[in-house]
Amino acid sequence: MIQGFWQNLPQKINPNIFEIGSFKVGWYWMMYVVAFVIVYLLLNYRYKKDLDLKQYKYLKKNLEKDKLLDLLTYLFIGLIIGARLGYLLIYDLSEFLSNPLIAVNPFIYENGKLIYQGIYGMSYHGGLLGVLIGYLIYIYKFKLKFWKLIDFIIPCIPLGYFFGRIGNF
Repeated sequence: MIQGFWQNLPQKINPNIFEIGSFKVGWYWMMYVVAFVIVYLLLNYRYKKDLDLKQYKYLKKNLEKDKLLDLLTYLFIGLIIGARLGYLLIYDLSEFLSNPLIAVNPFIYENGKLIYQGIYGMSYHGGLLGVLIGYLIYIYKFKLKFWKLIDFIIPCIPLGYFFGRIGNF
């Protein structure tokens, strides 16, 4: 009985938080926002508490607290662009090549009507590459050392990743 419930749980979960007409707010996108906020709060906490540790002497000197939001913005934009393009290039290349606007256009024209369908399709591999590119741009722009900053932010990543995975249900 429990096994049957567990195996069929994803079919019982509504993928949308709410709908107004054809406009839908889904759990998947909301989990991206939750992950972003959680990681930001955790980085702020670590900034206040952990930068007094000897190993973070470099960051205490070179990373201002208000730059944490900038860092997450670079990573978030890299994640969204990379994940979307990764999906289109890996899983939907022919459709993307015939209509490149599907990357950003949430509307389709069907039977003489413009219908909101949303944007769907994200790739983990593309998201990972996008985050890496966003991170490299950030450390280049603010002249930070790759390994010193990554050592500080890596412990926060699993929580963000967790909420992204939860959104998949």
